[in-house]
Amino acid sequence: MNRLIDSFYEKFLNNFNVDFQEWIKIIVQITIVLITFIILHRGLFWATILPIEAYYENVIYFGFLKQLVLKPYLLIIVLVFIGFFNKKLLITWRDFGNNNLIRNFLIISTLLLTWFYATYDVNFFFNKVHYTDRILLVVLTLCVYWRPFFLFPYLTVLLAIIGQFEYLPTFSIATPPFLLIKILILFIVFYILKLVTNTFNPTFFLFMLGCLIATHYFTSGLNKFNIYWIFKDQISFLVPSGYANGWLSFLTAKTITDLTGFLSWFNIPLKLLTIAIECGMLLFFIHIKCARFLIFGAAIMHLGIFGFSGIFFWMWVVVLIASLFLFSLKKYNLNKIFNKKYFIISIVIIGGGRFWCQAKSLTWCDAPLSYTYKIYGETSESERYRLAPNFFSHYDYQFTLGAVKFWQEQPRLPITWGATNANMSNYFNTERSVKEIFEYEKLKGSLHKNAIKQKQYEDFLVQYLTNWNKKTAHFDNLMPIQAFPFYWTSPPSKIQDVKEKITRVVIVESTTFYSKKTGFREIRNQELKYLTIPNNQFKR
Repeated sequence: MNRLIDSFYEKFLNNFNVDFQEWIKIIVQITIVLITFIILHRGLFWATILPIEAYYENVIYFGFLKQLVLKPYLLIIVLVFIGFFNKKLLITWRDFGNNNLIRNFLIISTLLLTWFYATYDVNFFFNKVHYTDRILLVVLTLCVYWRPFFLFPYLTVLLAIIGQFEYLPTFSIATPPFLLIKILILFIVFYILKLVTNTFNPTFFLFMLGCLIATHYFTSGLNKFNIYWIFKDQISFLVPSGYANGWLSFLTAKTITDLTGFLSWFNIPLKLLTIAIECGMLLFFIHIKCARFLIFGAAIMHLGIFGFSGIFFWMWVVVLIASLFLFSLKKYNLNKIFNKKYFIISIVIIGGGRFWCQAKSLTWCDAPLSYTYKIYGETSESERYRLAPNFFSHYDYQFTLGAVKFWQEQPRLPITWGATNANMSNYFNTERSVKEIFEYEKLKGSLHKNAIKQKQYEDFLVQYLTNWNKKTAHFDNLMPIQAFPFYWTSPPSKIQDVKEKITRVVIVESTTFYSKKTGFREIRNQELKYLTIPNNQFKR
């Protein structure tokens, strides 16, 4: 009996030691990857923040190289890295094993980013086309196809180009492509580990990739996981809010009213499905079939959001579909990461995404009231044309989703494109008259006037349109192959075909409201600001 007990005890200790050592090994590996990712992610974004003067130059990237030289510690880090790994830097994709699908997945992510940021319209604010930077981005894309090392310079060029669209305050234009950029950074982490250890574990890479994708949805889903959003928030209000900003502009107000009423019947089921997908991402590694369902469900969810609002994260959809193939291959022996150990660890990584990869929470409550700020240009022939947000590409994000109420000298409610907080949303769950809304606006609204932001936006408009009038920068050849926009909220502006100069800008506030009783309608329209466009302004 004693021998039996001793044998059992010895076997238990051996299994415990083996199991404990495996846990430690996994945790150490993940910790190294996360620390390296955090340093690289923060470092790349910090190093590519350029002074505004860099974007007035013909080549943006010279500004980055100049900054690299002026900050010796950055140059030292680069030189030490190159010097230490000089014989290994140009390892081929074949050195990562027979992993063509992973390589193709990364190439797809790179091509999508290049397509979007190499074919954008002329930036008339800086009045530069930046041909060299665009060509460099394309060339480096081809180099990435040849050698993974070129992901380093590729990201520095990409982030430097993106920086010019961060001039205006409010939301960051980089939000839609962030996931793809982080995927490339994640692979660079594994590239560095390959240089150090001479090993690459494709299955482990897929585990970290799954965590990275999942945490970007779970972070948003966690904030939606409350009684009000699930049972009271009206996501069907996205339709009239999108319509107020130009989405589905070919439909009539009556059709929008009917469509909103019809979709309201599916309000709770659609929200439960959203919660199931976004919060369900925490269970990504509980089973391979669950992961595939969540990836496919997230892609479908994006298409639904596009239909409701005109917000189309098409890059994310392509990446999700591509990742679906990765998580369907038997060659990677996915059972090694779809088990209890990795599932428990993944909960911590996915749940803490906002700390290690700065995953943003895209969560709000909906209201049937919208404030839309429209910009019109008047020509010397007294013709008025709408300067839709896409006219200011790639600044359309700031003019569409930006909080630009600072032109208004009267109180306004905290609502941007129909998005607001739970208390404000709850107020509109009861039918309200226009008179009640305006009284509530005076009572609960705030004065958003901000002289600094107002001047920054006005200077931007004057400088942008002054350069547009001159049209010294031309870039029409790539118009047919430009990438899809992220915000399909305005029809193409007819001003593109106008030959007369714009002499004045008019900023108009349009307040729209939807209710079941009265339908969708504009309840207020007022001109807020007039700007004169001089002939010789902001010469450089």
